[in-house]
Amino acid sequence: FGVKKSLLARFDRITDPALALDVQHFIQQEAQHHKNHARVNAVIHERLGPEVAAELKALEDRLDRDYRRYNATKSHRFNALYAEGFEAMTCAMAVSMMERAAKGEGFRRFGAWQQLWAWHAAEEIEHRTVAFGVYEHLHGGYLRRVWGSARAQLHFGLCVARLERVLLAAHGQPRKLRMPSWWQHGRRRFFATYHWRYDPAAIEPPALVGMVLANVPTNPS
Repeated sequence: FGVKKSLLARFDRITDPALALDVQHFIQQEAQHHKNHARVNAVIHERLGPEVAAELKALEDRLDRDYRRYNATKSHRFNALYAEGFEAMTCAMAVSMMERAAKGEGFRRFGAWQQLWAWHAAEEIEHRTVAFGVYEHLHGGYLRRVWGSARAQLHFGLCVARLERVLLAAHGQPRKLRMPSWWQHGRRRFFATYHWRYDPAAIEPPALVGMVLANVPTNPS
């Protein structure tokens, strides 16, 4: 969330009124995502006990420090690139998840946990064009976008891998990394984000997205 807030740093330079409004809505959505993730993290910490919670908190704090440092020391272009790389990845993940759900795969029930992820995925798809639009509007450049996407995804992926090792050990399993469940079905969408003609506006949201946004509470609990 910290890096994405940097999109507002050049808000006064955005000359497209529609994009400017999208940025405002984007930041509001991300703030809500951040609050709900914090709530989920607190539940996980409590259930896994103080030692595991301390390990997880240390990794979360490390990521938070990275984002604060990026905002303080990196250029707006760097942060816009990071945000776009992150959003391209999460959109591919979310679309894949929604497509699987529409086929009856993935979630077997729709409790509070599934509602949270469905709502989050739907909003990732909904605001898929914002970070891309800001980068193209203020900076642009295909090769820089590819580099920025790879940089963001590697950084965040390593953080997730560290968290995964801690959670696996907490459940008595070897700290062996596994490919995420979305990868088998979503990797083609993921790699498509590196194409020079990639434009998230061309992605047709699955029908399930509208259903989730209409029926899942704004603040799932």
